[in-house]
Amino acid sequence: MRVSFWQVWGFDDPQWSWWDLDLSMDIQRLDDCIADTVNAMNADLSRFKAAGGKMLHYHGLSDPVVLALDSIT
Repeated sequence: MRVSFWQVWGFDDPQWSWWDLDLSMDIQRLDDCIADTVNAMNADLSRFKAAGGKMLHYHGLSDPVVLALDSIT
């Protein structure tokens, strides 16, 4: 369930509820916490390709937190 993702990983608070979400503060808080791990801000893979890099992308269809469509869009 997606709410557990935000409780455990995003806010590190198992009691967190989406009812408590305060966009004016929480979006920045989330970005500070997980941006380095989840954000792909630079899509330039030219150095990777020039070095002979090959990329494989796989996303299981049974992931209960991140939908497969989220992974490719």
